[in-house]
Formats: sequence, C-alpha cells, structure tokens
Amino acid sequence: MGSVESIEALRVIMSIANRYKSTFRSYCDWMPRYLMFGKVYSRHIRLCRQVEEGQINVERYQRAALCSLLKHALTTVPFYRENYQINVDSISADNAYEALQHFDYLDKATVMASPEKFISNKYRSDSLLSKTSGGSTGQGIRVFYNRRELGIERAYVEYPWYRLGYNPWALLVQANANTRRDYKDGPFGYGIRRVYLNCDHTTSEWMPQVVRTLCRLRPSFLHGFPSAWVAVALGFRKAGMKLPVKGVLLCSEQVFPEQISLLQEVFGPVHVGYGQSERAAIANGELENGEVQYKLVPTYSYTEIAASEYGLSEIVGTNLFVKTMPLIRYRTQDLGKLNANGTILSLDGRKQETLVTLNGHRVPATNIRIDPFVWDHVESYQFVQNRPGVLELHIVRRDSYNEDIEKLLLEKQISRMGKLFDIKIIYIQKVENTKAGKQRLIVSNLEKNGGSLCH
Repeated sequence: MGSVESIEALRVIMSIANRYKSTFRSYCDWMPRYLMFGKVYSRHIRLCRQVEEGQINVERYQRAALCSLLKHALTTVPFYRENYQINVDSISADNAYEALQHFDYLDKATVMASPEKFISNKYRSDSLLSKTSGGSTGQGIRVFYNRRELGIERAYVEYPWYRLGYNPWALLVQANANTRRDYKDGPFGYGIRRVYLNCDHTTSEWMPQVVRTLCRLRPSFLHGFPSAWVAVALGFRKAGMKLPVKGVLLCSEQVFPEQISLLQEVFGPVHVGYGQSERAAIANGELENGEVQYKLVPTYSYTEIAASEYGLSEIVGTNLFVKTMPLIRYRTQDLGKLNANGTILSLDGRKQETLVTLNGHRVPATNIRIDPFVWDHVESYQFVQNRPGVLELHIVRRDSYNEDIEKLLLEKQISRMGKLFDIKIIYIQKVENTKAGKQRLIVSNLEKNGGSLCH
C-alpha cells in the first residue's frame, strides 16, 4: 500500500473513530503499534533505549538529522525557499549546527498567518492528517503530519511509560481534552481496555461516584491533565482511601512539586510529559530535590534557549524528524532554564502566565506554591492577575474551610510573595476549564484589560 493510500486508510479509521469515539478510539489505543505504524515505531523505541544507555553518539545523530532537515526545508518548503537564500550544497553534517543559526527564530503568529507555506511540496496537504492545539495561549495552531511522523511521536511519548510497566492492553483511565463528553452522560465513558473520565465531572458533586467507580475498576494507569487527577486524589484523601496504580502519566498542563507529591501519596509513581502540538521539543519530567526537572530527548529535536522579552528565557526547538511541516527554531512560548546536559531545571510556564510585580517587573511564576495543608480545606484554586502588582487567589472552599485556614493560607502566600504583590483572597463557586478541558493555575488578564505591563 502506498503512502497516500495508507494515509487515506488511517483518515477513514479516524473519521469512524470520531463518530464512534469510545469504541474505536480505545481500539486504536490498545492496537499493537507495529500494526498501526509499522517498523518506524519500534525503531524509535529502540533509539530511545540506546540514548538512555549511552549507545548513541547524540551530536553525530543531531548533525546528520539537522543537515537532512535543513536541505529538505530549503528545497521543498515554500516559506524557507522564499525567505532564505542559502546554498543547499554548502550544508553538511559537519556544519549543521552553524547552518541552523542562519535561520531566524520562528513564532506562532508567523505560522498561523500562512500555515500552508510551511507544508513541504513533497506532500499533498489533502493526504495529510492534521490537528489543532487547544489554544492555551489564545487561538489554536493547526499542524499537519503523516502516519510515519505520528508513529515516531507515539514512540517518544510512550517509551518512558514502558519503564513503569505499561503495555497497550493495560487498563488505563484517561482524563484530558479527548475524554470530554456531554455533561448529562455522567463522568465515565467506556472502551476496550480504556475508560474515559470527563474532566468536568472531577468536582465535589461527582467525586463520590468517581471514587467508587475507580475502586471497582482498579486501573493500572491514570493518564491526562494534572488538575483532573489532583482533584481525584483529593477525593480519595477525603474518603481516607488510596488507589495504588503502576503509574500516573501527566501531560498538557504545568505541574508543581506539591501536586506530584500528592499524586505519589495517593496513587504511586508519577511521570510528567512535556511537549507541544507543534512538536518543537519533548522532555520527561521527574521530581528531584523538591523541583520538577525535565530531561530533553536529544534525538527528538535540537533545543535552544532564546532571550525573551522581560529578561526571561524561552525554549526554542527544531524537530529532527518532521518533514511534512518543518518548523525550524520554533519559539514555544515556554519559559525555562536549560543546563549543559539537556535538562530543563526550571519550567516556569508560558509567557502568558508570567506575573507583573508592584515595581512593574515581569517575573515567572516560580514563587507559586501549594501548601500541603490546603488540600484538606480547598477544592481548587487559581491565581489571577487583573492589575499590575495585585495577585488574586481565587478559591473554591470545602466545608472544613474557616477563618483560621484563611489566615494561615494568606500568611503563607505573603511570606513567599508579599514583597512582590498585594495578595487578595476571592471566593468563587468553580474554577472554569479551558475549551480543551484544562484548568489553568495562573491566569493573567493584564493585556486583555489594557494594564501597564512592565519596565
């Protein structure tokens, strides 16, 4: 079967899956990967293992992959052909790092303005798969890919899961953007070895049913948004229960050390995945010395740090295997600090989640912390900034919340951030999810409100 026919077949399967979501999505989830993606999946699983065991010369691999990618982009991708006059024959594996520096940083707005210009003319756009990101920074971005690239992507995402004992036949409960359903249908949907928890049902109203159902199911793995599984963990803690699993596989939201500690206490081992729909970089996060540290996968992308506005550092990535829609030196809008061995020591969230202090300086949300005692008295909360220098803590209270808890909570936050912000507590009925079902811990409305940002 040719590549176009293979893509068409996969598109038909996904079209059917969209119509019969629970059954067909779960079938694809547990279907053997070699049937879904062929040898490319196992080849990159093996590559991940070789990197982990030090059997690969990473620099040589990156240089060869970059050389191939840059030549491909300059000869087949309209955007790069129109904007760069670089002699393709001058690029080699030996000078690939240096050649990359001739490309300007690429931002989201540029791609969104003309996405078709980033698609290689070696591929027909109507034969490609596509998806649109959840748009946590505003409007979502649409990216295109083929079956081969999808298989490689799944290999990099799933490889660290195998270290926790994962296999496609294990019973897994998901709570993410793909598991949202009509509210009236209740918390759970069921498929083949997959259970889908609607994030909108992880509230106190539904939590007793959620806890009972999970205890009955006894899943091996939990997967999805940190905010959803933290809410469920609090439900178990309130009931005085635990649910031992082989692994909690987190993705798509910023996660804090206190959240991981809670999940480890209630469920067991936790893995944090970092990545983007644009596939600029991928990393595996673990809690070390009280901080979440992310180890980048060097055979997935070449990663740099760019100086962002306000003196902050932004993660920039160039994917090494995406040929359908290559995004070279793409600015992820994620802020972090990268050390020499490829570890993100501090993933400080997105540019839109930075805060403006009393003296007008913009700072990342590294001082945001969730004190452990809060879990017993607060269902959920969110930090919101509507004015420079003022930080509002929006809280959904539990029955046990009282004036003493309020005083202690405020004292803890002031001791941590009182010199930077005026801190206020505001009580709300519910923290609203985004369109993708995520729950943002930090919300800045300064630009929306026309506030002065910073010096």
